[in-house]
Amino acid sequence: MKNYLVFLILAFCILSLFFINRNPTWDEAVYIGMGKYIFSFGKIGLWEEMRPILFPFLIGLFWKIGLNPLYVSKSLAFLFSVLCIFLIYKITKVITNEKIAIAASSIFLITPLIYKFSTYGLTGLPSTFFALFSIYCFFKRKYFISGAMSGLAFITRFPQGIVFLAILFVILIEKKGFDRFVKFSSYLGGFLIPVAFFCIFNSFLYGVYGLLKPILVALTQQANPFYQEKVTFYLQGLILKNPMFIFSFLFLSEIFKKRFYKSKKFLVFFVGCLFFSYFSVIKNKQLRFALVFLPYLSIIAAMGLERLRCVFKKKHTLITTLLILLCFITTLFLNFEKPIYNKDAVDFYSSLKDEKVSTVFSTIPHPVVYHDAKYFTLHYANKNSKRIFEKYINISDAAFYADYSIRCKPKDSECLETKKYILDKLFENFVLCKEEKIWGSKHYLFAISEKICT
Repeated sequence: MKNYLVFLILAFCILSLFFINRNPTWDEAVYIGMGKYIFSFGKIGLWEEMRPILFPFLIGLFWKIGLNPLYVSKSLAFLFSVLCIFLIYKITKVITNEKIAIAASSIFLITPLIYKFSTYGLTGLPSTFFALFSIYCFFKRKYFISGAMSGLAFITRFPQGIVFLAILFVILIEKKGFDRFVKFSSYLGGFLIPVAFFCIFNSFLYGVYGLLKPILVALTQQANPFYQEKVTFYLQGLILKNPMFIFSFLFLSEIFKKRFYKSKKFLVFFVGCLFFSYFSVIKNKQLRFALVFLPYLSIIAAMGLERLRCVFKKKHTLITTLLILLCFITTLFLNFEKPIYNKDAVDFYSSLKDEKVSTVFSTIPHPVVYHDAKYFTLHYANKNSKRIFEKYINISDAAFYADYSIRCKPKDSECLETKKYILDKLFENFVLCKEEKIWGSKHYLFAISEKICT
């Protein structure tokens, strides 16, 4: 069976080569910019308060030693995705058996979202690795390491704090006694170490009262009006992407068993339910967010599939089972999407060649991937936007502007007026170097002199 796991991972590595997206996404660019900012002590890159720091820190570390930050971010994401496959196998084997562990890994592997995002330098898969490792260590009674991994997961992606709360709950519902106190103390102590470093870092940036500022700012993004979807968004989307998740419902009968909450299966089920509920309730819904709870859903689906297999085995209908699975997998592969490489976008983002350009205003983060300068970004419009824009524009040598970057609702006159004001001022105070239509949206590059444009 272990050979089968190796085969699955090798197949995943080979197939992933066909889905590498060489264009930097918005969030990838932000993490790269933050990594540069950290290791240049604020002289290069950009900063967004609402982002956790661990993944940008890792990217910045490799950038500092001379490696390409875009390749590093994608390579790290891919590495963590492979490790997630391995941990899904290990966790499932601990709570069930090896056959179900292989099934869980397989269900996870044939989900198109994994191939699409396994080479995106985002925090979904890295944070999920730390969360899964935390759960695995908890099952192995290594509570301090489990807590530390939960802490690393949290400072990689804030919603991963759900894993910390879930494990803490499992510890607290155990019988009273010294053993529970030891578990609680060890786990909490491990968690607080990385979180303490995170708070110390915040205190240097924002002062004593800003220890939790990134978390509080991030909370406001949970209600992003441009990504509002129905509560059933993930339920419908994931089943369409991978029909195998339907088997998760077959596991629900397990929760009514006596003392289910005392079993190891409970923690996996509990974490999966908490994540699914949290992401279904918040207004900001995007399928890539599902990467956080896909491992738990895959494990639950595998356990549900095993229950179905047992029923079919009794009725001697193994052929029917295989035919059903073949239909599911055939449907599944129709959902795979090959990424499109946009060379025009890369050429535009890397337009700035002049090393003397030290400060840049931009409504998009992508140029920071290719150009080492300090970037001041603005991609929202509110009552403070004009003031912030005027502050930045007076100290910038160049400017990037994209129509789509500052999104306004159709009847939001203040937002629309702010967008117009920003673009008019850029034309008034800078030389237009380049204008192109990328991804269906107009992009502009401005500079203080024509010399910078050439």
